[in-house]
Amino acid sequence: MDLGRNLENYLNNYKLSWPLGGTILAARDGDILFKKAYGYASIEHQVPNTVESKYRIWSLTKSFTAMAVMILYEQGLLRFDDSISMYLPEVEHLNPITVYQLLNHTSGLTNYTSLPEYNRRLNKLRLSPHFSHHAE
Repeated sequence: MDLGRNLENYLNNYKLSWPLGGTILAARDGDILFKKAYGYASIEHQVPNTVESKYRIWSLTKSFTAMAVMILYEQGLLRFDDSISMYLPEVEHLNPITVYQLLNHTSGLTNYTSLPEYNRRLNKLRLSPHFSHHAE
């Protein structure tokens, strides 16, 4: 079975019906089976993605953070009802926020991506027609 060819066929069919943008790499045992870029790094300036394009990772870190917390829980190194200030003393003023509340997004902390300042200044890099796919 040629996984690389099957994946490319699937993605080529997929993009006929749905927008597809990003870079995909499939590997097994250290061998790259498939590596290809789709869509645009900048739709605004029609700069295509390449296999060297860099991306903002946005909320992808949430899954890794949650898994790290679960590993610490299983090792008995933290409890879900622990105050976060036990691990981050600089946020003691935020008590009584717990690890559980952070994991479940119920802490009451402001979602900074909903703030007007985020959308005005932090959400988007200023791009020019000479945008490099190596920009971060």
